[in-house]
Amino acid sequence: MLGSLDCTHVVWEKCPTAWRCQFTRGDIGEPTIILEAIASQDLWIWHAFFGVARSNNDVNVLGRSPLFNDIWTGKAPDMMFTVNEHAYKYGYYLGDGIYPDYSTLMKGYSVPRSEKAKFFYKKTGIGKKGYREDEDRVICTYDPNDVVVPIEEFVPGMNVFLERVVKIHNSETYFNIREDVAEHLYQHSMNDD
Repeated sequence: MLGSLDCTHVVWEKCPTAWRCQFTRGDIGEPTIILEAIASQDLWIWHAFFGVARSNNDVNVLGRSPLFNDIWTGKAPDMMFTVNEHAYKYGYYLGDGIYPDYSTLMKGYSVPRSEKAKFFYKKTGIGKKGYREDEDRVICTYDPNDVVVPIEEFVPGMNVFLERVVKIHNSETYFNIREDVAEHLYQHSMNDD
């Protein structure tokens, strides 16, 4: 795990009058700036990004954030890890239920029913409490079939870039990692007894 990802709204008391409507969300009623941050358990801030105008929720901020840029461009260090005898290429961040099912985000179970899911919630602290109202939920998808023209002809290296984007946006990998981590935590708890 690389850290926990979350956004917080900070009231912007000195917001210029001309910008107030761009930075005001209906449920808050006053201008705010959204801060996206990744912090480790010892509260070390590893990443901080302030959302831009009209980015009124966590997913919109994530969409504009440079968080995954180093992975997409191939500049990120190798974060390969193995859990439950399955190898994964990128590390992951803990996040709540509003975020999309990316292979680099670990969210809890919406309703942790099984013992394994309940133990996962207990150990990670992510689960049902992180889920938001339906009106806040946004699904971000990327379909590689939308690229009709062989883009490599125009921008050298673009296919590799798009392959990395697809790998991060892979919801199947997201579910596999969560299941493997939950199983790993649960099996180790059984061995500790």
